[in-house]
Amino acid sequence: MILSAMPTFSSAEKIKVICTTTTMKYFVQEVGGNRVDAIALVQPGICPDHFDVRPSVVSEINNASMVVYHGIEPWLEDLINASENKNVKKLLLNGPWGTPELAKGKINSIKDALIEIDPKNKSFYEKNAADISKELDALNQEIKAKATELQTSQYKAIVMAWQKPFSEWMGLQVVQVYQPPETLSAQDVENLVKKGKDEGVTFVIDNLQSGTTLGGQMAEEIGGRHIVFSNFPEAIPGTDTISEMI
Repeated sequence: MILSAMPTFSSAEKIKVICTTTTMKYFVQEVGGNRVDAIALVQPGICPDHFDVRPSVVSEINNASMVVYHGIEPWLEDLINASENKNVKKLLLNGPWGTPELAKGKINSIKDALIEIDPKNKSFYEKNAADISKELDALNQEIKAKATELQTSQYKAIVMAWQKPFSEWMGLQVVQVYQPPETLSAQDVENLVKKGKDEGVTFVIDNLQSGTTLGGQMAEEIGGRHIVFSNFPEAIPGTDTISEMI
């Protein structure tokens, strides 16, 4: 986590937070409640790396107190530099977030950042973070129990790299991962298909935001099942929160 020095806010002010994705927006809203005004820049159905920056986004940065980001947004620094808000505070929360334990880590970092900005409402942020963490703990137990019941550990999978932590958390045997499709050569794909056949892979798991065509093609060649997971809330109907997405 990278967090620059924060200003202190009065209890009457809302903290405007720019979040690069719906994931970060959700975390900020859950912890900040009515004390924050959070917006997401990147639509949930696309990869943040491919975001087409609009001029209107610069005005959002101008009025923001903090930017929360993953570290996979190559356009962000230029966007901040183009704004009038050179001193906007930046909170980097890198690494995966798609399991309950990983999500809790991000929530705790946001809680600490909001307390530093607005120390008078420390107990408010702590309670909100504790409440959502309890919800995620319950979800963790529920899904782990279901995975055991379904004997997921018996199934092998080839997985898009961004979905490896989630797939392993579910108990699947990840025998191979692959990078974004645009980075793969024809030989890379041929090797993945051969690996899938040799290992008797059951699932090929794609990441929605990275494209799903390649995974479908590989699953068909391997004779396995193609599954698509999403990394961001709101990308699929009924997934407005991290808990619903999981």
